[in-house]
Amino acid sequence: MFFGDTHIDPTVVYSRSESYTYEVSISSIELQIIYKLRLAKGAETTDGKDFEDALHLYLTFEDQFKPEQLEVYVEQLGVEDYYVELKRV
Repeated sequence: MFFGDTHIDPTVVYSRSESYTYEVSISSIELQIIYKLRLAKGAETTDGKDFEDALHLYLTFEDQFKPEQLEVYVEQLGVEDYYVELKRV
């Protein structure tokens, strides 16, 4: 999968149920945060659910994601103001 010019390897979860195999792709936490910030920008608010979701992900996984990768996505999607607000909390 590609995001901008960056190759992304999603985590894949496999599950067996009877004779069926299910595959679920999970985006990186950086992509989940940036996606929610982009939705917040589209709604033009930091008071809505999307910003709250981004904040929750940011605070919950703060010690597990790569800040430098998140900042690359921030610049690519033009959500710098929302990212500053996110870090200020």
